[in-house]
Amino acid sequence: MNVFAIGHHYHAGFARPFGKRPDHDYEECLECGRVMRSEHPSPPNLEWEVNSNGLTCGRLGDFAWHGKHEEAMISDRLHKLLAPFLPPVSLQKVEFTAEFEEASPIDSGPFWELTKLPVAHIDLQKSGAKRISTCRRCGESRFNFNAGMDLVIERRTWRQWNVFSVAEFTNFWVTEDLLDRLAQNGITNYEIGRTAVIG
Repeated sequence: MNVFAIGHHYHAGFARPFGKRPDHDYEECLECGRVMRSEHPSPPNLEWEVNSNGLTCGRLGDFAWHGKHEEAMISDRLHKLLAPFLPPVSLQKVEFTAEFEEASPIDSGPFWELTKLPVAHIDLQKSGAKRISTCRRCGESRFNFNAGMDLVIERRTWRQWNVFSVAEFTNFWVTEDLLDRLAQNGITNYEIGRTAVIG
């Protein structure tokens, strides 16, 4: 079974929000410099680029990305479409007010931010990868992944989730069925990254 990483991307003509959170929602490791987000972050305050008429540039898309980790938000339309497939993902509502210069079939809001996802792990041996180092302070590990590796996810760490994260990567991942659903419904503002196999 194949699963796919979903990455940060904006199609041409779509509005890009700039999300701001209080500094206390992030902590930087003093040893390796890794920036970690709180498990219960405050909703971001979204700001938008505006044109000379005061309208938000572009139109609203289904995915939006913000913050220090390009954190993912989904439109209300996409939230309703994916609702049966999201558990046990935790989301928080992100309200905003904006008047867009281009019409969109998507309602003006809200967004739903993916705040906590279940976590699977890469099978390093089957993937041909190795751990290079581990930070003594925060536990963050670095690996020698490269584009030529065929990634394998440890089956025992994956619980039939449709949306999940992988500990060794920053993206979130989806099953092939869910990826097909995104394409069939014309969902915007994402790209497909790495592919992995459930081992």
